[in-house]
Amino acid sequence: MRNLYLPSTTLAAFIVISACGGNDETTDPFEAALPDTQVLTLELPAPASLSQDLTEGEVGSTTAALVGEPADFYTSTYYQARTINLFGRGVLETLDAITDFPPSARTATIAVWGPFRADREPNEFQLVVEARESPTPHFVWYLAGRPVSGGDFVGLAGGAYEPTGDNEADDGEEYGRGWFAIDFDQVAGLNPAEEARGVVAYAFGKSEEGVAVRVVAQNANQTPDTVAYAYGENTEGFGYILFAFEDDIHDGEDGQDADEGLVVRTRWLPDGRGRADVLAVHGDLGDGFVQVSQCWDDTFVSRYEALVANGLTLGQDGDVSACVFDGEWPSEEELPEGEDLASPFASDTPVGG
Repeated sequence: MRNLYLPSTTLAAFIVISACGGNDETTDPFEAALPDTQVLTLELPAPASLSQDLTEGEVGSTTAALVGEPADFYTSTYYQARTINLFGRGVLETLDAITDFPPSARTATIAVWGPFRADREPNEFQLVVEARESPTPHFVWYLAGRPVSGGDFVGLAGGAYEPTGDNEADDGEEYGRGWFAIDFDQVAGLNPAEEARGVVAYAFGKSEEGVAVRVVAQNANQTPDTVAYAYGENTEGFGYILFAFEDDIHDGEDGQDADEGLVVRTRWLPDGRGRADVLAVHGDLGDGFVQVSQCWDDTFVSRYEALVANGLTLGQDGDVSACVFDGEWPSEEELPEGEDLASPFASDTPVGG
């Protein structure tokens, strides 16, 4: 399967931790305004036998493995999902590092960190966090930057976070839900080395039932230019990964150059057994469809594979009884949509909203 797009930035324009200086950590209550980075920790079963080069993102050109070999559809979705979750976690870790230090200014409801910058950094940054009580208690944050030479601050990223329940489980896990977006057009205005454009938006939550993450990445410089991603896992260890995007599965051969709608769906049981399906519809397929499926055991070895077009099985290998899930189309609840990324506090999301 093709490698899916995520902006390659390391958030260099945001990594201003060294500018905070010293180790004067604070217990300022505004630290609670930002979610625990564990919310975006990927905890799905890891295929321990996989080689190190896959952890570097070299998973884009895999093809269906043979039955009896490692299940590469799981490998591909695992590492791409991990990359997306770690990217979002990196944003939260940056904010967490900033708020470890005393704010530059604060009132009862607003705290400001900055302006600050790293040594010889040509830009300076400012983080604003505001506590709001309506319609429910929540926090809004806004990260902005500008050249040191002067000018107005421009919004680079922003979002909202709502602690839920008592905000902490008996085991110390934090519960809450949040939303944020990064505007790479604005980032590129301060950091010319940034190649990404468009917006990456996240919605995430953690509760006593489990973890859910939704992401939509839009970048006109990449193919596909829009990728939707969803990840969910309940506390028992049942989970799924979903990618949705448009791409040309025929690569333009024989004049078939229309983009098809593609969904890559991976599901697993607590013991690691699972199934992945790649489904293609529309485009040059018209009213038809193509589906490639792979099922694996608890050692992540492929036990069944099939290629189906318009309901006709063109090829299969292995034992279908090894599949612990059926190959149906994902539900509307699983498919990430644009509204999943919108904060319910509509005016709180300053970019990407």
